Parts: sequence; C-alpha cells; structure tokens
Amino acid sequence: HSEPALAGEESLSKESRDSQRDVSSICPQHDKIPDTSKLESEIDFLVYKLYNLTDDEIKIIENKEK
Repeated sequence: HSEPALAGEESLSKESRDSQRDVSSICPQHDKIPDTSKLESEIDFLVYKLYNLTDDEIKIIENKEK
C-alpha cells in the first residue's frame, strides 16, 4: 500500500514539474546563441594594439578577466 502524501509534497511536485518545463523551454533558445569567443579575441587584440600595450600589460589584463 502507498503512504499518504505529506502536506506540501503535492505542490512541491507541481513546482518541480513547472521548473523543469521552464528549463526545457530555455534550452533550445540557449542553443541558438552563437559562439562569439573568436570575435571577442579579435576585438581584444585590436584594443591592445590601439593602446600600444606591451605583452606584460596584456598578460595582466587577461589574468584579471579569468
């Protein structure tokens, strides 16, 4: 025989299903976002060049970004 549900278990289960549905609806949208890392690297390089940064200065900046 099954035990009776505790108070709140039913609503928790509904909340869990709602959250899962929300996450499932977001995933396809996230997959459509293009990878911009190559463009970001190119922009970084151009900015470093524009400001005539040294290799040491670039290393400092890149370490702070991580």
